[in-house]
Amino acid sequence: MSASPAVAVIVLNWNGLEDTRACLASLAAQTYPALRMIVVDNASEDGSGAILAREFPAFTHVPNSENLGFTGGNNAAIANVITEGDTDFVLLLNNDATLAPDAVAHLVEAAQSDPRAGMVGPKIFYADPPDLLWYAGGAINFGERFPFRHIGDNEPDRGQYDTPGETDFLTGCCLLVRAETVRGVGMLDPAFGYYGEDVDWCLRAKQAGWQMLYEPRARAWHRISRSMARGSVQRFYYAYRNAALIARRHLAPKPAAGAVWRAGAGAALHHYHFSYQDKAERRALLEGAWHAVSGRTGLAASGSVGAAPFTLLLDGLLYPPTWLLWRLRAFAKRRSGRAEASRPTAT
Repeated sequence: MSASPAVAVIVLNWNGLEDTRACLASLAAQTYPALRMIVVDNASEDGSGAILAREFPAFTHVPNSENLGFTGGNNAAIANVITEGDTDFVLLLNNDATLAPDAVAHLVEAAQSDPRAGMVGPKIFYADPPDLLWYAGGAINFGERFPFRHIGDNEPDRGQYDTPGETDFLTGCCLLVRAETVRGVGMLDPAFGYYGEDVDWCLRAKQAGWQMLYEPRARAWHRISRSMARGSVQRFYYAYRNAALIARRHLAPKPAAGAVWRAGAGAALHHYHFSYQDKAERRALLEGAWHAVSGRTGLAASGSVGAAPFTLLLDGLLYPPTWLLWRLRAFAKRRSGRAEASRPTAT
């Protein structure tokens, strides 16, 4: 391997001019010398693909005729650079993320330090506030209701996660993968659509003998999924459905059955209880739970999440008792408050 291994950076854009522009500017400022930047436009409708091609002419721009999603868009670009054979590492970077100037250099250095390192990820902060952690390693526990957790999420950075080392999984927000690893374990699995494909990729790489490394000297900032915002019905649907899919794939049959329930149906129904006032959210959760148990995979049709007849029927059955339970709880809380207020105070 050369002194400066070749790194191909892949950034997907979909109607995200401002975010992608900031992302590409941070790539242009990298100190690492052997970088090839590839911008894949997933059939944007706002003209951002053409604008970015004009503003960043030194980058390779690949227009797709249709939106292939996160997995499909990345896989097409990964396949191209791996086939060409002149790339040592591929860096997947979300278009709503930016990098410190030395981030790629630190990621490559960490990968080179251990030949077993198949993938490496940075310390990632929220973009606002920029000192609040979003990811400082990944933890997996199939005994929990939702089994995948970002270590350090929502904690101020005080240096408490500045020790590099192995971690359970890396996030696809910013992930450096060795080309040799891709050749051995394959690419992202399109069965996931959105969410969880990075966890599955890491687990497949681990099963093949590779290590996942967290490198805190490399720093990134994430604006958090502008194309699928927190709280969107698609996010709820994919998160619970795909957590169950991972449990089914990566656990032995007997423990997998319980984990599939906890990570998919059980977790979604638990969340349903707290989402009873939002009809679209409730139905997305129910549909994710149903598809988790039945094994449905792939991208959901646009606008179809939560609209299946079975989902509507199930929501009609579950909503009235859930609403009644919340009303009874609110009533009990008010009574408890009045009783406390009327209790005489000690003199």
